[in-house]
Amino acid sequence: YQAFFTAPPSDQAKDSGTRIIVSAEYARFIQDHKGFKGRVMKVDFFMCGNIKLRVIQIYGYPGHNKKNITELWNHVIKLIKDAQQQHYKLIIMGDFNINYHKFLLSQWKPNYKPSYKQKLLHFLTYSDNLVDTIPLYHDVTNDNPYNTHKNNSGHHTRIDYIWISQDLVNDTYASDQFNPQYSTDHMVVNNVIDKKRFICMMICLKMTDDWFCIKAKLFEIAGTYESEINLDGFLTNINLAANRKQIKTLCRSLMALFSIKMQEYNEEQMKNFIHKRCEDFTDNKKAMINSIAEREIRTIVLVRIVHETPTGTTLVTDPVEIKKLTNDHF
Repeated sequence: YQAFFTAPPSDQAKDSGTRIIVSAEYARFIQDHKGFKGRVMKVDFFMCGNIKLRVIQIYGYPGHNKKNITELWNHVIKLIKDAQQQHYKLIIMGDFNINYHKFLLSQWKPNYKPSYKQKLLHFLTYSDNLVDTIPLYHDVTNDNPYNTHKNNSGHHTRIDYIWISQDLVNDTYASDQFNPQYSTDHMVVNNVIDKKRFICMMICLKMTDDWFCIKAKLFEIAGTYESEINLDGFLTNINLAANRKQIKTLCRSLMALFSIKMQEYNEEQMKNFIHKRCEDFTDNKKAMINSIAEREIRTIVLVRIVHETPTGTTLVTDPVEIKKLTNDHF
């Protein structure tokens, strides 16, 4: 493996530092890497078949330092736009420190405008060709919000993400999250890419032996989504360009359909959250007010107390006894 690490300025060293670890198998394709203030690490790959990939790892600022957060998101958005202009495929991942639930709710406010903290998530959501991988494979709902972080007060949020460009979607076959073996207050978010298809997809199209299987699959896909595609029975050097053009046309149609479906999905999610807020207005006003005011739920968990009696001092750890003594005290 080869590791790429970005360290923060000495006066900002606390709670920062970002790293990307690359397998030696892929490290040989790296053309450039650069960090930014311990908060962003980007690595550029040039692979066979004229495939260019930019991986951006992010550790967003916690808190509400507007200057630092704005500078960070402007830098990340510039990296993304530059990559898109140069026809890179993109993977953007990390701890954004942006609350997904609050972001969706804020879009239904009158005269919606993303806050400085939400700027990156707004840009990714409304970009034409970037996709959040977890909703690709899972239904993110109120009952199952796929939260990734639990703070000290026990409040759960979804702040860790992996976003990819649409031209990588077909090369993925899973995206999930799990609790790691080490101690952390975050879950791990992963996205699995079929490396064989990804690295060799341009070459595979030229292999005549695979053409019949590829053609059958493309006809199946076109039929499923009521699209048209005209492909030759045999693949030759003469008709290669024409067949590739047909495939690209189908791909653009499917990507356009995918964008529409994702927009519908996001709107449905926002409606669900609004409906939940309306229900809270009737049944749980406290939760509604906390949500509108963006209050963090803070709780105190007592796992042991010191109990003083005339005969001496005792350390109590039994949960039932702790509750009883706490009630007696207050």
